[in-house]
Amino acid sequence: MSAITLEVPTLVKEVKIANQKYFYIRPLFLSTPFAVSGKYETCLNQYKKELQSQLKHTTFHQKNQEELLWLLFRPKMEYRFFTLSFRLGNYSVQGMIGAALFELQGYQFVHLPSLQNYMFISKSSTLPELEEEIRETVRLLMRNLKNDQSKSNKDEPFDAEKYLSTRKEFVSIVSIKIQLTYDKYKFEEQDEKFFFNIFSPEVNFSGEFEIEKVGYCLNELYPSGLKRAYLRDAEVAQLFSLLIEPKQVNGLVLVGEVGVGRHTLINECVARYLAEAEETVNPNEKQQFWYINPNRIIAGMSVVGHWQKRFEAILNFAKSPYPDAKTAHSIFIDNPIALLQIGKSSQNNMTLSDVLKTYIEERSIQVTLIATPKEWKKIQEKNRRFADLFQVFRVQPPDAATAIKMVLHQRREVENTNQCQFSVQAITMLFNIHRMYFNNMALPGGVMKLMTQLAVKYKGSLIDLPEVRSEFKATSGLQEHVFENGQSFKENEVENELSAHLVGQSLAVKSISNAVHLIKARLTDSTKPLSSYLFIGPTGVGKTQAAKVLCRYLLGDESHLIRLDMNEYIDDYAVHRLIGTESNPEGVLIQKVRYHTFGVILLDEIEKAHPAVRDLLLQVLDDARLTDSLGRVVSFSNFIVIMTSNIGATEIDRNINLGTGNVEQAIYKKAIENHFRPEFINRIDEIIVFNPLNPAHTLEIARLQIRDLTAKRR
Repeated sequence: MSAITLEVPTLVKEVKIANQKYFYIRPLFLSTPFAVSGKYETCLNQYKKELQSQLKHTTFHQKNQEELLWLLFRPKMEYRFFTLSFRLGNYSVQGMIGAALFELQGYQFVHLPSLQNYMFISKSSTLPELEEEIRETVRLLMRNLKNDQSKSNKDEPFDAEKYLSTRKEFVSIVSIKIQLTYDKYKFEEQDEKFFFNIFSPEVNFSGEFEIEKVGYCLNELYPSGLKRAYLRDAEVAQLFSLLIEPKQVNGLVLVGEVGVGRHTLINECVARYLAEAEETVNPNEKQQFWYINPNRIIAGMSVVGHWQKRFEAILNFAKSPYPDAKTAHSIFIDNPIALLQIGKSSQNNMTLSDVLKTYIEERSIQVTLIATPKEWKKIQEKNRRFADLFQVFRVQPPDAATAIKMVLHQRREVENTNQCQFSVQAITMLFNIHRMYFNNMALPGGVMKLMTQLAVKYKGSLIDLPEVRSEFKATSGLQEHVFENGQSFKENEVENELSAHLVGQSLAVKSISNAVHLIKARLTDSTKPLSSYLFIGPTGVGKTQAAKVLCRYLLGDESHLIRLDMNEYIDDYAVHRLIGTESNPEGVLIQKVRYHTFGVILLDEIEKAHPAVRDLLLQVLDDARLTDSLGRVVSFSNFIVIMTSNIGATEIDRNINLGTGNVEQAIYKKAIENHFRPEFINRIDEIIVFNPLNPAHTLEIARLQIRDLTAKRR
């Protein structure tokens, strides 16, 4: 294996895509690899990454030697522009063409990169002759291109501009280092047992190759691809001393809520190290920093024992990247709970953590986990010995004033990257949206996520209040008349709208409208669900319809209604189906809530649910949070929880002569107290009794259903 430095002549052009200007960078003598970006620095770094990715671990053999030689080819050249003015039939060509001129063994070569890398030997002896020769060559080439296009696609007109150059086009030299191996030209007889060897479990993994399949290197993102930390110098300095040689610790875990800036702090430390290393460290001895995904390690490993060998190969590569390496590579792992689960099977209890533990105990590599407080607590509970190998570095959220400064600082970077602009009013509204609806996400990440989402969608535009409202409505489903301050409800507006679709239930309409007003006024408790109800009454009186009507009014349609029939959750395993297990972490309830920003949760026939399910709901009603089997927290603070039941209705039917009103209320109250625990009842905001329907109500409901059916058929 040989380490060589390629000095690659590189063409830099400015191109237009959808009326936006971009930089386009590629090797001068080859068409690939290439990179396109709106920022030159970003484009150049992307191009270097593409080059390194294509040439990494390159084996020099007959199939690719021509490509390598063209990349190594760096003659003494001059890049000049030549004006063009000629006609191709009815088509006029006006502009200039860039050409690389160089001499080789007494011959003058002309290379035209814009014209599919066409190269010819010039016969001219003077500059005017050369100019005329190039113009005539370009004219003939474009004529052939025009004729070829007319044959293949007659409808699309020929566009000569894409072959022309601009004055901003130039050639630069880009240096990259690669490891070059040489192919063995060896011919061997095929093994007689070739067919059976296909099924052999023996396989050798190259850690250098495998680590790229399961992760990516942060070094390759330097400098523009790494997120930079702002106003966090103390945390960065402390983390830098733990991550970077020679003071590094071998096991480290960054614990903090999502959005608090854990990844940004890591990026900042890596950027500072690489900036210092440019001047002081030999390029081949630089420490590398890798993010790896535990789930990818086992992907495709169908044979028992293969994933262990693959993971060991990756760790051995990180431990000793090359012979006599003085510095081991550093590994970062998101989703650390997966380390305690991946690998288990009916035949094997070994997990990724068991393999990793040996290397950390030997202090041979550095591993950094990134976890939330709940995830870290889960790891400590499941495998204390593994958790004790890691030093905890807690990342605290900044105060509000500092978070605002961070967002305003990062705003400029987001605007430059996406060529957009945020108004002050838009930024203010983003903070208000975060405070009112997403305060379970830590700052500054909670606001930056919304800002980046808007910048990508409205690239090249001014982003003001209408764009923020539109995006928030699209992502959350919440209707503008609910979240927009400038729109106020008229008197009885909500009640009239709800009663038009919920017949004969004035008490329910009144209670639901009160909840809507509280949500509109933002007077709900952020530590609890938006509201919680127990709808009780006989079957067919509109309990489910009330939930649908409320969902349509708040969120536009019923797609945000999460409906679960509690009759299906009556066994001992019901809780696990709702919140998931280690082997199947996506429980039914957890999964649906996680992928909805807002919603209405309808739990039909709650009295039939297993007692453990109702105990689970206590946590939802009390603090609007559930934790799944992987330690991930799911928030219910933007959801309305509605439970339905018909307990007590049978007794009322049997005692029809008892009358209505207070007597029925007493029967329902007694039935509820007999069936549900007091702590469960006390956590429900309101219990609403639905009245039986009279013939007039039934007729009105029939009219509504006919009207809806007619509207759907149109």
